[in-house]
Amino acid sequence: MELTINTPEFPQALTYPDRAKAIVITDQQSYDVAAGFKLDMAAMRKKIVEEFKPMKEAANKAHKAITAKEAEYLAPITAAEEMVKQSIVAFQREQERIRQEAQRKLDEERRVAEEADRQRRMEEARKLQAAEAARIAEIRAREEAERIANATTDEDLDVPVFQVPELPPVEAFIAPPAPIAATIAAPTFERVKGLGIQKPKLKARLTDMRKLAKAVAESVAPMTFIEANLTIINRRVAADGKDFSMPGLELYEE
Repeated sequence: MELTINTPEFPQALTYPDRAKAIVITDQQSYDVAAGFKLDMAAMRKKIVEEFKPMKEAANKAHKAITAKEAEYLAPITAAEEMVKQSIVAFQREQERIRQEAQRKLDEERRVAEEADRQRRMEEARKLQAAEAARIAEIRAREEAERIANATTDEDLDVPVFQVPELPPVEAFIAPPAPIAATIAAPTFERVKGLGIQKPKLKARLTDMRKLAKAVAESVAPMTFIEANLTIINRRVAADGKDFSMPGLELYEE
C-alpha cells in the first residue's frame, strides 16, 4: 500500500546549487552578495526544519503506537513459538539419543565381528605355524639321520649338513583382516525444513591422547587429528640442547 503524505513545498531551495555555482567572489560587492546568499540559505534551512518538525514528531508518535500494537500481537506468538520449540527440541534430542544408542549397538556388532575375525585369523595362523613347525622338525630329523649315517669321525657328528630355518613367530602367519564396512544408524524421523531450529552440533572431546596417537600410528585416524606442540617441545630442546633426541623430530638452527 502506497502512503501519501502532504508535506510543505520549498521549490526555491532546489535552485540553490545552480545559484551557488554562478557566484564568483572578486571584490567587496561580490563578497557581500555571497555572504547574503549564505545567510538566506541558513534562514531557509531553519524554516524548513521548523515546518517539518511537527510532522516528524507526529510520525514518531505514530511509529511508536504502531510498534506497540505490533508487539502486542507478536508477544503471544513469540511465547507460543518458544513453547513449541522446546517441545520440538526435546523430541529431536530424544530421537538423537535413540539413534546414537542404535549406532552404539551397530558399532558393538562391528567390534564383535572384527574380534571374531581376529580370533579366526589368529587360530589359522597358529595352525599354519604348527604345520611349519612340523615341516621344520621333519627337515631337522631327516638331516640328523643323514648326518649320523654319513659321519665317519666324531667331529663329523658336530657339523650340521644344512642350515635349518628358524620357526617364524605366529604373527608372520596372520592373514590380513577381512573388510567390515561401517554401518551408520539411520535417523528415526524426517526433519521439517523452515522451522528455524538448528540441528544440535556434534563435537568430540579428547579422553585419551595415547589411544588417539596409537590410532594415528596405525593409520586408523588421519595425521591431521594430532599436532605437535612445538612450544613445549622447544622448551625441552632449550633445556637439553644438542643432547635432545626424539623420534620424528630433528634439531636445526635459525
